[in-house]
Amino acid sequence: MKMLIQTLSDWLGGMRVLSSFEGEDIPPFHTNFFVDSREMKAGGIFVCIKGEHADGHDFIPDAIKRGAMGIITEKIYPIEQAGVFQIQVDSSLEALKHFSSKLLNEVKPKLIGITGSAGKTTSREIIQTIFETTYPCSGTIKNYNTPIGVPLSLARMPANSQYFIAEISASYPGELCETLSFLSLDHAVITGIGPSHLEFFKNEAGVFKEKINLAKSVKRGGFTWMNGDQRWYHEASSLGLSLKSFGFSSSNEVTIDRLVWLSSGMEFEVSIAKKAVATFKLNAWAKHFLLDALPSIALACQENIPVSDIQKGMASFFPGKGRGRCLQLQQGITILDEAYNANPYSMRSAISALLNIPFSRKILVLGDMLELGAKAEELHKELGAYLADFPQEIEAIIYVGEYGKIVKESSASRANKFLCTSDWTSALNILKKLCQKNTVVFVKASNGMGLHQLVDEMEKAYSC
Repeated sequence: MKMLIQTLSDWLGGMRVLSSFEGEDIPPFHTNFFVDSREMKAGGIFVCIKGEHADGHDFIPDAIKRGAMGIITEKIYPIEQAGVFQIQVDSSLEALKHFSSKLLNEVKPKLIGITGSAGKTTSREIIQTIFETTYPCSGTIKNYNTPIGVPLSLARMPANSQYFIAEISASYPGELCETLSFLSLDHAVITGIGPSHLEFFKNEAGVFKEKINLAKSVKRGGFTWMNGDQRWYHEASSLGLSLKSFGFSSSNEVTIDRLVWLSSGMEFEVSIAKKAVATFKLNAWAKHFLLDALPSIALACQENIPVSDIQKGMASFFPGKGRGRCLQLQQGITILDEAYNANPYSMRSAISALLNIPFSRKILVLGDMLELGAKAEELHKELGAYLADFPQEIEAIIYVGEYGKIVKESSASRANKFLCTSDWTSALNILKKLCQKNTVVFVKASNGMGLHQLVDEMEKAYSC
């Protein structure tokens, strides 16, 4: 969004404006905020955040060198370069929140919030892709889903946006509520509740307690769509919230009547309130993607998007890097790339989806699930036991991380096919030796395990 310097200062709650622009004549500019100087683009505005491990003020010279035209600071910084302005605020983080509130009040988009233990980004991308067929629409960018990230995304929202789709993180107690402090949601989606970020939440009940705050923040007349196949939906139903359910069970408000597997994905027929809506196509390999598609279709129908546009939007969606994309490589090798993130809930959902993949030769490349706290060992043991009972034939399991031995011991029936490694490069070398024609390679771990780099190298080595 474009604005004048004084308007930006007012919206940030700024105290002073200093400038090295000649004659103080600063033309209107886009509010492209950055908090990492390494990501700075020419004409951007660098917001100095004091973090636990670094102070953004220390990186002002780098931001200006990379083309920053403005800096938001908590203390005056001497500007020597021409063409740079500075706005001083009490707190950079609070200034971003203040800016977000002012911006939303000016543009007045309908807000849809999304959270959950898995599928947040995919759901947000599907919803946005569908809504963009009919309305001016924008949403959170990349993984900007925190109390800092959401304002950075809002700052880049076009002034004509009628909808903003906000993916909202809940990685620790209070994080979601901090983001909601400057958002007033028209509708919401909770994709599912599982044992994620247990280092901070301790158990699933703690995860539920945090994430259900999303539903509590929805305006009167709005709804929160939740996975009705989970017990947490019934727990939430007792709280007097405006809920609607989606899932595979016929008891849900939104469900699937028919599912057909295609070479390029899935075709499925959807019903809402027992009434058939239409048949849709989704370019995704795993059944759990349908749990992202269902609330997207429900919301679109609710907001009067024509069914033909919903079908068009759904068909044009493709999963992103590390989030379920399917890579077709040389020699019939297929990579199912889930390398961006993993927790016990998403790991089981994704592995179980392999049952539907029509390949006889499967290799799993797995890695540690991080941020599980005191339950990490127990939950990795459960993963091993799940792998032991997995009915489909698996050629090999290559595991990266410190919990490899625990997972291997717990999946005793597959011990002769279980290979432990300490890093992704070792796993890559093993994988290349095992890969043959018509092999599907499933890759999933927490992002910190670096398996996205393994996927990149496989793509280079076997690119068609």
